[in-house]
Amino acid sequence: MQTISGATSSMEFGSGGGPVGAAAQTVAEMVALAWMELAMFCVAAVLYGLFTGKLPGLSSAAKTKKVPESASALPEEERVVRDLQRRLGESDHHSVFKLWQHVKSFDDAPAFDLASVVRSMRALGKTDDEVLGELRSALECNASIADGVSDLLEALRRHGAMQLLDGFAKLLEARHLGVDERSYDALMMWHSKRGHFGEVSALGERCQEVVTPKMRIMLVGAALRQSRLSDALQHVNLLPRKTAASNANTPPQAMVARLLSLAAREQRLHDTIQPLKELEVCLEMQTLDDLLQEAARRQDTQMRQQLYQFAGRAEPAQQSCDESPEDLAKQVTMIKACGQERNLQGAVRAFDKLKQKGAQMNALIYNCLVDACVQCGDTAAALEYFEQMKQLGFADVVSYNTVLKAHLALGRFPEAQALLLEMAQRGLPANSVTYNEFLSACVAARDRRSMWSIIDQMRAAGTAPNAATCSILLRSLTEHSHLSDVQRAIELLDEMQEPVDEVLFSSVIEVCIRIGRLDRLTELMQKYEKQGGLPTLTAPAYGSMIKAYGQARDVERVWALWREMRSRGVNPTAITVGCTVNALVKSGEVEEAWKLVQDLVKDESLKQHVNTVIYSNILKGFVLAKQPQKVFVVHAKMRESGTQCNTITYNTMIDACARSGMMDKVPPLLEEMKAERVDLDIITYSTIVKGYCQSGDVARAFAVLKEMKGDGKYTPDEIMYNSLLDGCAKQSLVQDALWLLEDMKECGVSPSNYTLSITVKLMGRARRLNQAFAIVEDLCAAHGFRPNVHVYTSLVQACIQNRKLDRAIGVHDTMIEESGCQPDEMFYSALVRGCLQAGSLEKAAAVVRCAHHLPGSNLATSRGLPAGVEPRVLEEVITKLKAGGASDREAAAALRAELKSGARRQ
Repeated sequence: MQTISGATSSMEFGSGGGPVGAAAQTVAEMVALAWMELAMFCVAAVLYGLFTGKLPGLSSAAKTKKVPESASALPEEERVVRDLQRRLGESDHHSVFKLWQHVKSFDDAPAFDLASVVRSMRALGKTDDEVLGELRSALECNASIADGVSDLLEALRRHGAMQLLDGFAKLLEARHLGVDERSYDALMMWHSKRGHFGEVSALGERCQEVVTPKMRIMLVGAALRQSRLSDALQHVNLLPRKTAASNANTPPQAMVARLLSLAAREQRLHDTIQPLKELEVCLEMQTLDDLLQEAARRQDTQMRQQLYQFAGRAEPAQQSCDESPEDLAKQVTMIKACGQERNLQGAVRAFDKLKQKGAQMNALIYNCLVDACVQCGDTAAALEYFEQMKQLGFADVVSYNTVLKAHLALGRFPEAQALLLEMAQRGLPANSVTYNEFLSACVAARDRRSMWSIIDQMRAAGTAPNAATCSILLRSLTEHSHLSDVQRAIELLDEMQEPVDEVLFSSVIEVCIRIGRLDRLTELMQKYEKQGGLPTLTAPAYGSMIKAYGQARDVERVWALWREMRSRGVNPTAITVGCTVNALVKSGEVEEAWKLVQDLVKDESLKQHVNTVIYSNILKGFVLAKQPQKVFVVHAKMRESGTQCNTITYNTMIDACARSGMMDKVPPLLEEMKAERVDLDIITYSTIVKGYCQSGDVARAFAVLKEMKGDGKYTPDEIMYNSLLDGCAKQSLVQDALWLLEDMKECGVSPSNYTLSITVKLMGRARRLNQAFAIVEDLCAAHGFRPNVHVYTSLVQACIQNRKLDRAIGVHDTMIEESGCQPDEMFYSALVRGCLQAGSLEKAAAVVRCAHHLPGSNLATSRGLPAGVEPRVLEEVITKLKAGGASDREAAAALRAELKSGARRQ
């Protein structure tokens, strides 16, 4: 600048005459000299580039732009979920709970084991209410967490956590998410055993679409316990007629007696007897006698007559009301009843009474007694009476099946197998009940070899498998089952002589989804469709399949199932619609999902199924598709339809604004939330902060933090602090970042390795390397965790930015020797690039040898498999060695040869 200023002054001074020529000559000489220097510099730069492979003058910052930042190499969601799964495997319950707080706030987290997370919460001593609070906030913040609901329900049932299961089911219902029938069945049984019959009835109202015959019978019992005859009759009328002969669908005798007694008191006996007749319910002798005695006490002649007509018996001309018939049928019924009541002494007394009366004993009487012994847990007595039966020639298939069941219940497989052989020797062929009992025990014992041995015995005996056989085998299959077991179990369906009904095919659907074999499910459905034998499925069954195919991104199959369901006249439920919309959105077909929703809204019979959750899924789909304008279109339609927007809805829209840089639209949304009395939550604040940080307006992000803290309703969490730190890092606001770390400490918010990674990057760029190391050491010591590979990679990059290569290599050795953390490919690639930037080819080659576990490196070697170096980085090292002197070229050849040899050994 001084030279240029001096030249200008000389020109002005000589503007009057002769000095002008001298000045012009001086300027010309200066220009010529400058051009000569510039040409020499260009020639030197070209030669330097040819010999070194890099251009001079690049700033450290420009070089480091080529180095990937490993801490952000993975999406935050995938990184946190991966860490969560690892902590679950280590049973590190405290870390699991901290990571869970992150996961539940994500927009769309990858799949993870929700059941194990809940198990960790309970292991930490959290109450059921606290666990439910966590699940409630998770479902409000992140709808994708609902993908793990079915596994959690199954886990709660399996571990008997019924109180938690009950609360979780209510939580899912409030959000219009599906609860499977097995969970409702378990809850209903639990409430029934506790005598909470009002809860049983309420549960029946909540799960009307999935009520099974077994549940329906429990509802009948609950209504009777509350003396609500109309409700009881309503449930009786809904019991299926076509399978009424099976014990599972027929009310027990005690319930029938209670029903008839209550009906008689309300003078509605005729209305009650008719549906019982349709169910083919037979009054057993003991039940009839008890009811007749009640009629005698009440002097109700009409009740007595109706009972005799219902039982199909002629009313005796003369019989006193207190007279008890002593016939054979009554004693047999009494033996059965005593067995059911676990009253073995009563059963034996009834049996001995028959003997004393000189009654003709037969197989039926003995079978009832043996079964009573088994039900009462007296196997020794059962075997004693069984031996008497064999001596008297009374033992039949029923006898053997009863004793076989007793042996299997006690795990006596050799004795049970001996009974099978004995049956064959006596000419009593085992029936399907025999084999199914044996098969069920093998499945419970996880004895795969014996399970298929029983199937082979069935085939050898010519006994065809039935629906029960196939259901037992299907229940045994898991995601870890051998492929041959899956194939054989499904092929067994073809050997059935009876058609595959809806219940069995629903089991097949459930199994194929559980083991992840949607290809087999597709094949089976296509096969039955061609044969014209595909059973009519329920809306929940279609919903389960649509959800599974949606997770597999098979959009074509999702649409095929939806069309088939509609063509068969099966009306979708809100859950089915939700599964379909969610499947399309997750498969990237959000436009198709939106069209479907619009079509449903136009249908008067289906528009009620389009709820807030479904609209929220559409909104999230357009957010992920980076179509923010569509988000506001859906929002307008949602308000037009009168559908209530909740916190999740607004959070999704604010997230769209944050992702697309449309933060100017956030204030109107907040005003709308205020007008609709929709509360802001921690996710709302975090999303706004993140949006302002991404748009570079860190000052407004700090203002939101201040406003939230001033309100006092929510405390900033680690995610919010990390967003602010990231914003500070992008703007190089070192002091603000240090203040945030102090504020985290004061608020009791624990930092994570992600927090450390951001901070180290900022300190490295600000040339505060020592402070970066001090922050990592202090925070890890204060909060009891160790740096992970991402933090160490950031430290290495900070060292390289500050031209401290030896310290970067020291980070590598400390990482392995002291922390036990294993470097990955990204870490080694960053370190090798740093060596190359520093011009140290020898150290770069040493790091490559260390990364590939080759001899000749003086660096600490990690355990396990070699991490290696990125191929392009490795090729850069080889290329630069080849461009060097003779020794470098030899080193390049040797390194390449050793790498090839090491690859062959692996």
